[in-house]
Amino acid sequence: MKNLPLLPVLLVFFALTVSAQNPNLDYKVGIKLYNHSTYEITSEDRTLGYHTETRNYHLLRLSPAVQWKTGKGNFHEIELSDFRLNNKESVRTPTSWQNPGGMSILSSSFISARYEYILNARKMAESKWVPSLGFAINPYFQRQYISPLASNQFATTDNSFGVRFFVVPRISYHFNNRLFADLYIPVCVSDSRLSALYQEDPNIPVRERRESDFTINAFPKLFSARVGMGLKL
Repeated sequence: MKNLPLLPVLLVFFALTVSAQNPNLDYKVGIKLYNHSTYEITSEDRTLGYHTETRNYHLLRLSPAVQWKTGKGNFHEIELSDFRLNNKESVRTPTSWQNPGGMSILSSSFISARYEYILNARKMAESKWVPSLGFAINPYFQRQYISPLASNQFATTDNSFGVRFFVVPRISYHFNNRLFADLYIPVCVSDSRLSALYQEDPNIPVRERRESDFTINAFPKLFSARVGMGLKL
């Protein structure tokens, strides 16, 4: 019994307590604005010659979401989790013959969306506090294009497409029949990613210019917390 997984226990608990009788849940559609703080560590090994470890920390990031009720009193929710378009010009100063330096322009884009199915649990029939459990899928796409300005250097394109799966314990507080707050800490169960790197270097054989990599990570180093304000329609 000590090794009984937590997830099946949660599923049984919510299967027994799912209810839509709480009057605070008596609405069909809600719109939300989330702020999420995230800390993530990712690493990559490229056969074209480098290892990359990235640590991302975001304290303030806003994202809109909309939810609607199912016939069983639970909710579907979709969110535009992230959308970024960046263009940066950088200059590298040579420090040795191994690092030739130069000027380049980095263009990057990132888009991420989330779909979640939320089970509402019965705590008290009239309670303003409503616990729930969600199951989410989060597809994302990232593109980086590095364009050196020196004629002896060549552009590089790095595309990544991935899908993450989350188990999402939640609790919401309903101020009145219009406003509510939502707090949750998503647990990332898996992160699958397909990456493709392409170098436009004519000195490299055509077949070796492109590198693809597919990775699956269970319980990756991704930690986040979100708080949102919602309006019932």
